[in-house]
Amino acid sequence: ISSATEYVLVNQERDGGWKCMTSYGDRKELADDFEIAATAINGSALLRLDDNGMAKESAGRALNWMLKQRKILQNEEKPPVVFMDYTVWSRSYCIDFLADCLQHKVGNADAVRAEISNCIKDLADRQQQNGGWSYYLTTKVGGAATPQSISFTSATVVMALERAVEVGMAVDEEMLKRGLDCMAALRCENGTFAYFLNGADFATSEPASFDIEGSAARGPACALSLIRGGRETFDDLAPRLQMYID
Repeated sequence: ISSATEYVLVNQERDGGWKCMTSYGDRKELADDFEIAATAINGSALLRLDDNGMAKESAGRALNWMLKQRKILQNEEKPPVVFMDYTVWSRSYCIDFLADCLQHKVGNADAVRAEISNCIKDLADRQQQNGGWSYYLTTKVGGAATPQSISFTSATVVMALERAVEVGMAVDEEMLKRGLDCMAALRCENGTFAYFLNGADFATSEPASFDIEGSAARGPACALSLIRGGRETFDDLAPRLQMYID
């Protein structure tokens, strides 16, 4: 933990964010969704350290960078989304980080809550008809988006929404319920979670089943989203973790 903390602190940029290997090139000051997500993850990790003043100061700088990104986004046209929309990742991890900022009293609480609300709205706008979320849009330029949800993407969004509720934020109950219904529908008989839930209509959507090896890494996250939503218990998490270990 000590060496990992040092690594994160040393690699923080002067502006407060963390660079990412997937950055799309020079977009002036506008970061891509991976860079925003990586900064949020690092910020959350630092805030969860015990009695580390330097880490908390670093997380505060990350928060200021994140809030600045929102202002830049409002004033600059974002690159067109063609094949993949990674907004779901950045907004979900931002909610986690912002909730941690509220919990640890980092930054202006009103500004933090306002940004959580912005993230929740962005995620609501991207909820699929069958209840989940996806970053995959289409394989063709200008093609119609494929109606489907991705299990581990949906789990990440659902857990972010659950975290928002924990810190007193307003989350539409139906939005969260539909997300949990989607996660439940993605469960397979062999204990795994399917990759996709295909189809726009939830009642007729079908999970695209995968083998145990392919599902091992996403299983624990998917199960945890259902546990936090009261749909499973920690006893249900154990076999998913064992599957991953095996």
